[in-house]
Amino acid sequence: LRNVFSIAYVPTESMVPTLNRGDAVLVQYLSSRIGNVECRRDDIVFFSPPEELREYVRRVGNAELRSRDLFVKRIVGCPGDQVHVDARGLVEINGNRVGSGTSSERAQGTRPFVEQHVKLSDVEVFVLGDNPGRSVDSRFWGPLKM
Repeated sequence: LRNVFSIAYVPTESMVPTLNRGDAVLVQYLSSRIGNVECRRDDIVFFSPPEELREYVRRVGNAELRSRDLFVKRIVGCPGDQVHVDARGLVEINGNRVGSGTSSERAQGTRPFVEQHVKLSDVEVFVLGDNPGRSVDSRFWGPLKM
């Protein structure tokens, strides 16, 4: 069962009010190991930090992430979606604004948002934290490869 489930602890406030710092969550690994996993908008996902995120943390936070560290975010964009992030960090998916109206807040100590306009590939999703002022998410380091 260790290869199917794990308990993860939420280390930050990036998903408040859905998940609070210190919450324990049962994480299912099975779906990430089955081919052709269906992307569902609003699903919460745990993932190991991709290289783009590790590099961002090295540059901005002068810290190292380990591949076994888990991040938690919400899927807002699925493969094939058009994503636009403006200089204020406001996000549109297929022309519709997503996230809270305060998404222009940046997590303390972060650099400006990455202005981007991309079409997500067949293996990419766009993820955001529920608490935009405390979340380092796809607005900063781009799409997440599944």
